[in-house]
Amino acid sequence: MKKVIFVGLNEFNIDLLKDISEIIPNKYLRKLNNLVHKKLLVKDEYNSGFLEPWVQWVGIHTSTSSTRHKIKNLGDVPNLEEKQIWERLSDEKYNSIVWGAMNATSGNHESSKNNIFVPDPWVFSENTVPKNLNSFFNLPKYLAKEYTSISKIKISLMVFNFVKSSVREIGFLNFFKALKVLAEGLFLFGFKNFVFINFFDFLSSLIFLKKINKQSFNLSFLFLNSIAHVQHHYWYSKDPSKLREIKFTYRNLDRILNEFEKNLGIFENKVPFFMLNGLTQENTLNDPDWILYRIKDLRKFLNLYDINFTKVETLMTNDAHIFFDDRDELNKAVKLLNEVSVNGMNIFNVKPDLNDLKIFINIELTSKVEKSDSMRFMDHHFSFGDYFVSIVKRTGKHLRECDLITNASEFDSLSNNSIYNYQIFNKIYPDLFKH
Repeated sequence: MKKVIFVGLNEFNIDLLKDISEIIPNKYLRKLNNLVHKKLLVKDEYNSGFLEPWVQWVGIHTSTSSTRHKIKNLGDVPNLEEKQIWERLSDEKYNSIVWGAMNATSGNHESSKNNIFVPDPWVFSENTVPKNLNSFFNLPKYLAKEYTSISKIKISLMVFNFVKSSVREIGFLNFFKALKVLAEGLFLFGFKNFVFINFFDFLSSLIFLKKINKQSFNLSFLFLNSIAHVQHHYWYSKDPSKLREIKFTYRNLDRILNEFEKNLGIFENKVPFFMLNGLTQENTLNDPDWILYRIKDLRKFLNLYDINFTKVETLMTNDAHIFFDDRDELNKAVKLLNEVSVNGMNIFNVKPDLNDLKIFINIELTSKVEKSDSMRFMDHHFSFGDYFVSIVKRTGKHLRECDLITNASEFDSLSNNSIYNYQIFNKIYPDLFKH
């Protein structure tokens, strides 16, 4: 069984990558342009609710379409019935390292001490394999889950353990390299989320490569989300030279590629290398404004309506899970949340799960709303800005296209748009899918 390096560079736009590579100092971004590039099909339509990365990547992991795997929301993978690629490998006694794969579960990964699994921070049901990596993972997981109500005591302890674990894994010098990324970002842009995402992507890459150097894996899978984030938030010009945040993020990607080349020789074809975006984005400058909102404090908001819940889990942007002990309370909450509106527009999309006694909600409101506008529920009126905040006016939206970049020469003969994105591992590991 061949050994494969697979990088999920979420949602990168291939044309923007090429444009940026021509205008910033870089060592390896331009070399990506010299590798094999293929277009893959994406099955799901834009308004289907399935053209989301947490749906598409589940399909890629399981080599199945969304109509088959049926996972629609971030964090729903405990209900996944299809086998992921690393589970198929484990069944055949092959090992893998999976780092940060979006909306993934370890599955049977725990059955072998030769496997490593670090989950998506927004999949709260999952822990690391082996467990000693939890000291690194607990900080991003806590920030993902509790970013609206962070405890200073908890965060201080987790930061300490995060630094300690990182230094243990890669040493002071490599950790200092990651800190330089963070320091540069803070100096240029201040305390912006994308700065910390870049830091985490670079640090994760260093630890991932350290693990590969210590142990041989049949599949080495790394997921990076910084490009997707800055395209959604900072693609505010058609002129790539003006995109400061995106240029910073691509400089960081070049640093990551530099580490990959030093350790693995991906541009010298020493090991099969695949980079996939899952789906891509297109610029929205010519589209009507589409504004992303989130609730400032979900627990406080639910208490406002006397909703009796057991716990909440805030997800990546404008969505969350709300859990209940009682089905009657769940049904009451569904009715109440469906009636919340502002300026005559419903705020929430509400999806109950009666089996797991939870509700998935996301804010479907995308029109411009003023902070002083009245939020209405039955006979109660509140100011919208007291409970909701605008995150961003979206600059990049999902597009039904997928791009593959690889150094594997056998893919040169693959025709563009001849396979779906979820069939990529069928092509990489055909022997696993013969029976």
